[in-house]
Amino acid sequence: MDDEIDNLVIAAWRRVRERLRDRPAEVLKRLRRGREMVAKRPPRAWCLVVRASDQRITPMTARCVPEEAAYPRECLPPHRRTVYERHTVTLDVELLRALCSPVWLEQYGEPIADVARKVGRSKDDLHTARAVGAFSSRYYPQGGGRGGTPTAILSAKRWLDPSAHLCTPADRVWGWTGKLVAWRVPDELAAQAIVRVPIYYDRNREFVDKSGLHPEHPLVDRVRKKRPVRKIAPPPPDFVQYKWKGDQYLGYDWRNPLAKKGYERHERNKAYWRAYHKKRNACRPSQGDGSLKFRGWMWLCPICGKRKKVLYCPLPPVNVLRGVGCLIEDEVIDAAVAAGKPMEPLPPRGFGCVRCHRVHAFSRVSAGGWNAVVCYLSGGLLYGNEVPRPSWLTRERKRQYVPHPNMPLPRRPAEVQALLLKGMKYEQIGRELGITPKSARTYAGKIYKQHGVHGRAELARKLGMPDEPLMSKRARVHARVAAGQSTAQIARETGIARDMVATYVYRFRRANRAGGAVVSPRKREACSVPV
Repeated sequence: MDDEIDNLVIAAWRRVRERLRDRPAEVLKRLRRGREMVAKRPPRAWCLVVRASDQRITPMTARCVPEEAAYPRECLPPHRRTVYERHTVTLDVELLRALCSPVWLEQYGEPIADVARKVGRSKDDLHTARAVGAFSSRYYPQGGGRGGTPTAILSAKRWLDPSAHLCTPADRVWGWTGKLVAWRVPDELAAQAIVRVPIYYDRNREFVDKSGLHPEHPLVDRVRKKRPVRKIAPPPPDFVQYKWKGDQYLGYDWRNPLAKKGYERHERNKAYWRAYHKKRNACRPSQGDGSLKFRGWMWLCPICGKRKKVLYCPLPPVNVLRGVGCLIEDEVIDAAVAAGKPMEPLPPRGFGCVRCHRVHAFSRVSAGGWNAVVCYLSGGLLYGNEVPRPSWLTRERKRQYVPHPNMPLPRRPAEVQALLLKGMKYEQIGRELGITPKSARTYAGKIYKQHGVHGRAELARKLGMPDEPLMSKRARVHARVAAGQSTAQIARETGIARDMVATYVYRFRRANRAGGAVVSPRKREACSVPV
């Protein structure tokens, strides 16, 4: 239910408000806490999200200047195929409500072409969503006696978010506040003109002469990312009974003796025409449109100026305790606000990228996820430990965790790992790399977790490196004394002061004198003890 979280928050506030009735300073502190969280990190569920490659953004629905630049080169006649660098798209209230509105599918599904048109994507863009199970697929044969591949019918259990990855809607924990984002767009929101640039892929890049380039040039030393394999099961064979003989699918009516001949003749004709068209296309002169291939659009972030696929516009926060339809008495909140400095409403913010607005993405596996959601929904008046966590809100991952121990480290962790293997302390690593000791310790923890070890010595042994530099001075001296080296030789090879080496040697021999396990080199030679 969409109101379950609201009821939990309201019930928790009714318990807490009696304790805060005589503490207006604490109430004001909590209100400012919620205000700061929304101002610094607006949640993703409370943002207007617009994709640059949304196919619903056309000159028919939005104001594009120049208009021809909004069409890809493949959609224009040859004499008008000019490569435009950029154009301006004006996002107004009407367009934003149309782009950000949730999409519902029919109970028994809809054709894939209709679903793609509703969410503003192409049929190929829905391939990954279908492969990971975001849609349920079934097939319907072509009507009118036409053959060919059956039409895919897609259905979804929940509503769809056209601007989200894989069309995944906001988490259930946000309730109605995450579903009704498009209806919360203020009427006084000013229209904003944003620059959109096309992305073209040069198909001749792989055939460039690389003989005179540096060995580390990006075209020569290019590392291709291994993409996951996303396969969709092929359409099942026709389910009619007369085309099956037992468990074997024949493809024709086995009861009719003439059906088999007609089916085989039809298959031979298809094979003939397939080979004919293949041979004809091979001899036909190329009518290519050039080496540039259109790959979609990207926004220019109005704040940082970088190219981004998606832009966000934070909306005003929602406090379910003082929302529409809530019967919560507000004299405690009003008294606290009146006693302290009045808080002005948050200024309206325009579109920007995820880094500029520092958008907060909720995760069920994060430690402070539930606390952050309660803070956002209650305006900071409640903490996560004051509201009972629902039973269905489990700590589960959307994607299965898979460790990658052999994956190359980024530049900074690789530098920290090299200095760790040299036996340097966190303070020394920080001074060497220009970072804080806390950051060096954090990088070290990530390195240990990636390799599945618990310290530097285990990391060195796993990587096949000597672990002696990682040992303490006393351990190194004790190991060399046990091997029969003298004090001068140990000090010369390890670089440790001779007085300190002598102290460690004396303590080591005194501790092992009773068992006679360690003898000095001179006594060993005098007693003719073999080394």
